[in-house]
Amino acid sequence: MKKLIDIIGANRFEAACEWAWATARGCGEDNPPETHATEIPGDPARVPHELAERIWFGSETNLGERLHVALDLYARMPCYVTLMYIRHFAAQLDGGDRGMLWDSYRRWLEVGDDRLADPVAHSLTTDYFPSLEFAPEAWRALCTLEQPRVRRLKRLLQISGPVPYHLKASLYDRLMADARWHPFILTSLLHSRSAPHGHIDLVAAREVLSSLRLSVAAPELELTRERMLER
Repeated sequence: MKKLIDIIGANRFEAACEWAWATARGCGEDNPPETHATEIPGDPARVPHELAERIWFGSETNLGERLHVALDLYARMPCYVTLMYIRHFAAQLDGGDRGMLWDSYRRWLEVGDDRLADPVAHSLTTDYFPSLEFAPEAWRALCTLEQPRVRRLKRLLQISGPVPYHLKASLYDRLMADARWHPFILTSLLHSRSAPHGHIDLVAAREVLSSLRLSVAAPELELTRERMLER
């Protein structure tokens, strides 16, 4: 990491870190990620691109070592760009390195700081969950019931739309006995039906919907019921 900082300069690195922490929350929602470098010289939004290119294209170290540096960079400068570059090489990572990637994602999804969790969530919904190659592996790795799990599973249910339905159904089954999870299952069903690349089994989803116990009126409930009846 020190070599990377020396290349771009400590001041630019610190400015980029400040920019990343200031813009990470809400990534992919009201605050879409900057995936392309701007034309403004010295703009901190350019730095993640420059660093990621150095990591992945300017190094002769093995992919596992490059992944380790990239994950360290994300922890210091949380933005989607760093994760986007990892995706380009994910298929070439071996099982142990992919495990390191999912372990990091699992940890960041569990933290209370949305600035670390939101770009990870956007990475999953953009780069991994719509992929037939990666969705099963990523979902199973991230949806373990190991503690701590509450923030992580809530976030995953909220972004689960593109995940193949049978994988989500397995999580629903494990959580259904605790009604505190039902609002989040409801959200997952809605996004599975309406989100881009959403994946749903309507017959099975209607059965799940009929089993949900919601102690208060849920604004999404009627909308979800309507969407479940759509053909």
